[in-house]
Amino acid sequence: MIRKGVSLTKQATRFLRRHLRSSSPHYSVLCNSIPKSGTHLLVQLLEPLPRVKNYDTFIASLPPRPYRFRDDKFIHRQINRIIPGELASAHLFHKNIYRNWLSEKRIIHYFIYRDPRDIALSEAMYLTYMTRWHKAHNYYRHYSKTDDERITASIEGMPDKLTCFKYENIRRRIEPFLGWLEDNDICAIRFENLVARQSESTIARMIDHFNQCTALELDRNEYIAKLRGNVDARKSRTFRAGRPGSWREVFSMEHKEMFKEIAGDLLIQLGYETTNDW
Repeated sequence: MIRKGVSLTKQATRFLRRHLRSSSPHYSVLCNSIPKSGTHLLVQLLEPLPRVKNYDTFIASLPPRPYRFRDDKFIHRQINRIIPGELASAHLFHKNIYRNWLSEKRIIHYFIYRDPRDIALSEAMYLTYMTRWHKAHNYYRHYSKTDDERITASIEGMPDKLTCFKYENIRRRIEPFLGWLEDNDICAIRFENLVARQSESTIARMIDHFNQCTALELDRNEYIAKLRGNVDARKSRTFRAGRPGSWREVFSMEHKEMFKEIAGDLLIQLGYETTNDW
């Protein structure tokens, strides 16, 4: 409730700022992601960008509750409400019409993705132990008896007869986002490159993208330090471990074979494997 209250206060401030556009920059920033791919990490990295303010605006093509697809009219309204200078976050599927709307609003677009195996693991733990608000929580918490069963549910989806809604397998949940990776006008980022010791080159690329989109000339070294200095895992209510390759410690042989069958070629497409021999 405290978190919701803080968010409402930020939204009220955002509403007031909407009427002071003369003092706002000509750009906004969108932090878009596949769920459980490091959304909050990327938001923290982007918050120190100049004249950017985070009001906790969040846009989702398929929100966790009521877990129904939002139509294009709804998404258009949400994008139009982003104000100049705002940093918004999203789980926004790729559509050309969305790309055009973001471009028209001069929104600087960053997109983060992650190894789908770690997404499946992170999602299983998050939906079981860290949130009550997602519509799938009851299934993960009460119908699945073990973490092995929960990981299985995250890989292969869940039966309609128990959930009363469609919860697709890991491949079908990720595929609607992948068109963003083919868009040269956005900055696509691997989660693993942000948590690696040598993350400076990735953060430098993020700063270069901002400079290119705004015609500003931010000093790389100065802003690498600023962006990295703003990261604090304790600020994220959804952070669990964030270690790349955590799936190796918990996936059973059955999980591996199931994943290969459902989304093995997806791992190859994203560059996380070269063959199905892993």
